[in-house]
Amino acid sequence: MLKVAAASIRTAIDETAPGSLRRARLLQAQTEIASAACDTATVRAAADELARIAEPQASTSLKASHQRPWHRIACGGQALRSVSQLRQACLLWIVVGCTI
Repeated sequence: MLKVAAASIRTAIDETAPGSLRRARLLQAQTEIASAACDTATVRAAADELARIAEPQASTSLKASHQRPWHRIACGGQALRSVSQLRQACLLWIVVGCTI
């Protein structure tokens, strides 16, 4: 089931314009699917691309969303970055009024 989901999200991402907000939403989904499949390389790549899309945006919630996937790869040698990114995501979600 995860292989089908991973292939489907990859196809959807490939068919979406680079840098678009639609692609950002798909990348968020990809981090969830890849995490469930224990595919830290894909989680990392999707999180990096999501960060590149979020950076120039004025949306605090998008910036918070790009921080979130890093907690999923803590076991991949990125524990300090993971904790820092998750903390920043929580703070940004608080700023936009979302309860965590």
